[in-house]
Amino acid sequence: MTEYLLKEVRNIINLYEKEIIKEGEGFNLISILGMENNERYTHSAIIGELLNPYGSHNFGNLFLKEFLNCVSCDFCIDQIEVITEEYVGLQLGSRTFLDIVIKDKKNGNVILIENKIWAEDQVNQLERYQSSYRNSDQTIFYLTPFESNYYNTSFSNYTKISYHTHIKGWITKCIEIAKEKNNSFIENSLKVYLNIVHKITNQSIYNKMTNDIFLTILDSPENFEAAEKISQEFSKINTFIRNEFFNKLYVKVKSESFECLFGKINIIIDEDNYDPLYLGIQLFNSENKIILDNEKFNLILNQIIEEFPENYPQPSNKWWNTWFQVSAKSMLHKHFIHNLDSKSKATFYKDIENQVEIVSQEFSKILNRLQELLDV
Repeated sequence: MTEYLLKEVRNIINLYEKEIIKEGEGFNLISILGMENNERYTHSAIIGELLNPYGSHNFGNLFLKEFLNCVSCDFCIDQIEVITEEYVGLQLGSRTFLDIVIKDKKNGNVILIENKIWAEDQVNQLERYQSSYRNSDQTIFYLTPFESNYYNTSFSNYTKISYHTHIKGWITKCIEIAKEKNNSFIENSLKVYLNIVHKITNQSIYNKMTNDIFLTILDSPENFEAAEKISQEFSKINTFIRNEFFNKLYVKVKSESFECLFGKINIIIDEDNYDPLYLGIQLFNSENKIILDNEKFNLILNQIIEEFPENYPQPSNKWWNTWFQVSAKSMLHKHFIHNLDSKSKATFYKDIENQVEIVSQEFSKILNRLQELLDV
């Protein structure tokens, strides 16, 4: 049953991966920059720029008109000013910034948009919005992914709008406008942002794939039991792969200590919380303190460093006289085992004997050369 479930899930993943590759959804500059959930510098900035009739998009008030249609708001746009992150001083005792402000300079009316992705409400947040333009006819929109309620249920002077419905619908309309105007750059830029909106509202192709996987798991008690068992054991797989690799590696080349003319040498082969797989060399005195200033030993290390540049030798620090990494021939070059992606982990494990051989040969050459120079 477990084999059947894995096959079904693999089929689902293959189907969606083909679509992702075809549509290019896997590549999104906003996601790559780690900015997809940033309220101020991503969402407020993009929305504010699109709403601004004088924005760099050069579409005048077309995008603003569509926004007002999407949120069913009657608002004069003859003389408009759009401001993001407007500081309005102390309101109800707190310094206050307004996420997006749309001002009708002709009639003195104003639209205030509080943009809330995942952050919690601040104390009196919408009340401070209201206070900041208390002398104007104001409309307050509370924008969240799914039309959430404001925390203070006694405050009602606001309208809920969502990324799931209103922003998605609005950006879709903006894309149509850009397409009609034959502006492919704006059209494609808006598609990138729409992809982010889909992500934060669980409407992306990845969410659809997840939903189909869930439906497969829930299709039968046997599928659910198999998935539960896989889930329980899956968290142990990184440790399993790591142990398998190092157990095989230490058969061929080991961390060890030995005495030489200059003191006790420690050889450490490992990966830790900070550094991927490395070969570290330490020289200790009789008091077990590291020796970094032995000129003759340093000359030997400098010669080894010059002979093995492909192993990225590092200069001494307070922990090491020197240390080496595996070369680019190894899958663990600059990678921790647990940080390999899913496909790479599977490939690494299938090729584990060869991966061990690559590392053992490289580190053995360095250690053999060290021993040769120490014996001279």
